[in-house]
Amino acid sequence: MNSAHDLMEQLRVEGASRYAGTALAADHSGVTRRVRRGRAVRTSALSVAGVVAAGAAVFGASQILGSVAEPIATPTAPSGPTSAPSVSDSPVEIATISVHKQERIEDIATDLAATFGGTQQEALDAITQSLPEEAKGNPEGWVAVGDYSLDATSTLREGAVQLVAPVLKALEAAGVPREKWNDTVILASIVQQEAPAGHSQQSAVARVLLNRLDAEMPLQLESPLAYFLRADERVISDDGWAVDTPYNTYMYNGLPPSAIGAPTQEALEAAADPADGDWMFFLRKKDGNVLFFTNYEEFAVAVDEEFPGTGASE
Repeated sequence: MNSAHDLMEQLRVEGASRYAGTALAADHSGVTRRVRRGRAVRTSALSVAGVVAAGAAVFGASQILGSVAEPIATPTAPSGPTSAPSVSDSPVEIATISVHKQERIEDIATDLAATFGGTQQEALDAITQSLPEEAKGNPEGWVAVGDYSLDATSTLREGAVQLVAPVLKALEAAGVPREKWNDTVILASIVQQEAPAGHSQQSAVARVLLNRLDAEMPLQLESPLAYFLRADERVISDDGWAVDTPYNTYMYNGLPPSAIGAPTQEALEAAADPADGDWMFFLRKKDGNVLFFTNYEEFAVAVDEEFPGTGASE
């Protein structure tokens, strides 16, 4: 099974080859680059606190997708005995949409609408219409982190298709069965939150979460609930966390109903191809490293050592 890294390398090589034959490669005078303003996506440190307080495990995900849309094919000058390569008389305008870690789909839609015209809702509809039926009509998580260079003369729907396409290609390349596509995207978005960096740690976190799901244990993570409550935008009181929603993985077993933001390629790959192991718990330390445990007793001791006074071992 080819990895997402293999897929992205193939796309990079093929894209570079096609680009080298275009007029743009010879002369950039006909190009106007519009770079979309990158949205600052705030992430909370709630997920670790939730695992510590509950003495439970974290949820994992996989990484699969490419971050750049298909290369844009540009027309070349007609060939003939006296013809020479030249730049098209009509400038090619390229728009760049930047998608950041955990960015919400409505913010991505706002940038899409600003680039191609229309309202945020029309952009959301265009993205939703570009999804496979396995997404169940929810576009969250189906546009991955990355910089997307798009033909600015495209329609809103064409732009949406280009944003979604890399995730679909990545899932197919990784050999993920179609019936597991949606769960893989959701898992990847959670892994991205729980293990922000490092493929080996992300793939192990994905395994922990899958092990808990297989054992019909609750995931007991705060990141899905923080997404639902928009805890990155406002302060949530202690009572505010006791909300009855499928995003509350302390109250409900299984995955939440949707992804919880844009995942990275690494997180998608981790969800699609998790590490092997029988871990049931993990702990993200203050220095960012993640420890893994097969039983609660060892996990609780590690929590008390890293976060004294939490009472995890009581």
